[in-house]
Amino acid sequence: MIPREKVTSYLLAVGHPVGRPKARYFESRGYSFEAPETLEQSLREVAERGTVAQTEAMRWGTKYVVTGEVTAPDGNPVSLTTVWMVVEGYAPILVTAYPTRKKS
Repeated sequence: MIPREKVTSYLLAVGHPVGRPKARYFESRGYSFEAPETLEQSLREVAERGTVAQTEAMRWGTKYVVTGEVTAPDGNPVSLTTVWMVVEGYAPILVTAYPTRKKS
């Protein structure tokens, strides 16, 4: 599950104090506030086809960090890291997403 407000009020919100750098990055790759469904689709693709890089059991569920590559709206590949929370009996919910940091 990807709450629309997580995308529009955080990941694509250039005015958000914490989300601003992410929004600028996503905007530079062709994602836009006016078409949030495009980013939502990319995030779903990472969740479905990506690699689980980390799991962490927490008291309220299990956190999964999933990385993967998708084609951005600008036509170029982009590597994204997504973070999901899974609570037993509920659909996974998006916590955040950001560009995958390259390992040196």
